[in-house]
Amino acid sequence: MPRLPFLAATFVFLGGLNAQASLVNPGFENGFNDWTVSGHPYIVTQTGGTGTRVRSDYQQYFGWEGADVWFGGAPADGIRFAAIGSLGNESVGTLTSSLWTAEQQFISFSHAGNDTRGVPTSGRAFARILDENGVELTRVVATSQNDSVWRTFTLDLAAAGLQFGDQFRFSYTDGASWSVIDNVSESGPALQSAAVPEPTSLATFGLVGVAFLRRRRSR
Repeated sequence: MPRLPFLAATFVFLGGLNAQASLVNPGFENGFNDWTVSGHPYIVTQTGGTGTRVRSDYQQYFGWEGADVWFGGAPADGIRFAAIGSLGNESVGTLTSSLWTAEQQFISFSHAGNDTRGVPTSGRAFARILDENGVELTRVVATSQNDSVWRTFTLDLAAAGLQFGDQFRFSYTDGASWSVIDNVSESGPALQSAAVPEPTSLATFGLVGVAFLRRRRSR
C-alpha cells in the first residue's frame, strides 16, 4: 500500500502539540544551574530548623550573614531558595533563567525582602518575562515589607503575547536592598496554540490526498 506522506506529517505535527514542557530548576534546588547570575546573589540551603542553614557564599556584613538572617522563614518550596543580600542594604543582583517553553498562562514566584513600600517603583525588586532575544514582554514589581512572609506575584504570559510552545526567559532583579525568591512555577489554563487546520479540514485534506493518489495509480 502506498505511503501517504502528507497525512503522516500531519499526525506527527498534531502529536507535538501535546508535548509537555518544564521549567528548568525553577526553585533553585540545583543551585544556580541553568541561571545567569550577576551582582550579589547566593543560595541558601535549609539543613534543619528555620535557623539552620548553609550559604553558598559566606560574607560577613557588620556581624550579620546577610539576607538569609533578616529573612527568618523557611524555603517556600523544597530545601533551597535564592537570596540577594550578601552586602546587606547595598546589595543588588539579577537572576535570569535559561530558555523556558511556555505552556500554561501564568508564571508565579514567591518573594520577600526589605521594606520597599516607600521606595520609588524603579528601585524595587521586579520580575520580567523576556522573549528569546532578550526583549522585555511584561514585568511585575514585587513590593516587600521587611518580614519573613513569602508573598506571591504573578506574570501573565498570554497577556504578554506568548502562545503554547514559545520560548522565553524569566528574569528577577533587586536593585534596592536585600530580598529572597523561590518557587517559580507555571499555573492556570493551557496557553492557546498557533492556528492549525481544524480536524474536519485535515480529514478533508486526507481524503483529497487519497483520491489524488488513486487517480495517479489508475493512469
